[in-house]
Amino acid sequence: MSKKIITIIAVLVIIGLAFVIFSSKEETLKVVNSFDECVSLGFPVLESYPEQCIANGETFVRDIGNELEKTDLVVLNTPRAGDKVSFPIELSGRARGPWFFEASFPAEILDGDGTSLGMGIMTAQGEWMTTEFVPFSGRVELTAMPKFPKGTLLLHKDNPSGEPQFDDKLIVPIFFGQ
Repeated sequence: MSKKIITIIAVLVIIGLAFVIFSSKEETLKVVNSFDECVSLGFPVLESYPEQCIANGETFVRDIGNELEKTDLVVLNTPRAGDKVSFPIELSGRARGPWFFEASFPAEILDGDGTSLGMGIMTAQGEWMTTEFVPFSGRVELTAMPKFPKGTLLLHKDNPSGEPQFDDKLIVPIFFGQ
């Protein structure tokens, strides 16, 4: 009787080990090339900013554009990097006074291939002749429909001089949809 129990336990252990080995090999066979693929395949996402997903020993980071580099100049409250947007897009945030010229600056939507889909003007909601942050809001209307699921929202620093050394922009990756 005890030989029979030991045999059953041994068979169950072998089956369990085979299941663990087979399922872990199946996960490593999943090809992952981006953060979005990593998430869609169910790999773990770290609670960080930007978010990170780990698959097959490789770390993929959510694309948030240049948000962290521009935080001291311009901050977009809505939409956020990676949001799904529908049109027209209502924007709001805050920017330092020098980002504006005559209390405004342009925003632009690009399709996944870089084609411009529309522009809008963001307007200061307070005194813009300052070096402090000033709230802004505005809307971007489409002049063409997106051909790709992913695009880019650009907030351009207004540069009436046209001199390239005064150009700057906030780059925000977005998704198109409802």
